[in-house]
Amino acid sequence: MTNEELALKIKAGETELTSELWLQIEKFVRQQAFKFANGDAWSGHCSAAGITHEDLYCAGYFALGPAIEYFDIEKGAFLTVFGFFLKRAFYKEIGVRKSGKDWHSVQD
Repeated sequence: MTNEELALKIKAGETELTSELWLQIEKFVRQQAFKFANGDAWSGHCSAAGITHEDLYCAGYFALGPAIEYFDIEKGAFLTVFGFFLKRAFYKEIGVRKSGKDWHSVQD
């Protein structure tokens, strides 16, 4: 099944398919986590927060649920939607958020 088919079935209540979807997209998550943690833009923030690419990879799993709930086949591919939620999870891990054009530290 495609990512889109799985996401729609999970959204419709077949939650047992979540692990199958994760297995299909986990390589994407691993690649994105590595790029985020080691890229010029965010590597300093990751280091300062003590966050590794493995931490980001784990956080990626928690982005899956909200992405599935938000997903609408009419609006595009699942990985496009998931990518948005994945970055949000990464930002949360390093403790930043965006408001308008500005980035802010998140204080717990």
